[in-house]
Amino acid sequence: MTDQYLVEFEGVRLTRLPVGRAEGFVWLTFVGRGEDLRYTLTHSSDWRIQDHVSARWPSGEVARVIDRHISGADGMSSFSSAIRDTGEPSIVLTYVGADSILAEEVVSIPA
Repeated sequence: MTDQYLVEFEGVRLTRLPVGRAEGFVWLTFVGRGEDLRYTLTHSSDWRIQDHVSARWPSGEVARVIDRHISGADGMSSFSSAIRDTGEPSIVLTYVGADSILAEEVVSIPA
C-alpha cells in the first residue's frame, strides 16, 4: 500500500505513512512537523501522539499498543507503534485536537 493520510492540528502537521503487518503486529508510523514538536536543551515538547491519535478495530475493540518509539529534533518527529495483530483487514484511526475529533479514517491493512 502506498497510501498516506495528513491531518493538521494546531501546532503540528501529522502524516500517517502506509500501514504494514509483520511478525504478529500491525505497524503504524507517523511523521510530525511543527512548532509544538520543537525540542531545546531547556524545553522538551509535551505533545504526545497518544493524546491525539487512537486506534481501534472495526469491531470497536481498542487496538492494543505493545510498543511505541518516538524520535526527532528541530520541529520534526517520527512516531511508530506496534499493535498486536488480531487479523482484521482494517483499523480505525481517530485524530483528536484540543477538544474535538478532527478526522477519522478506516485504514486497510495489507495481508
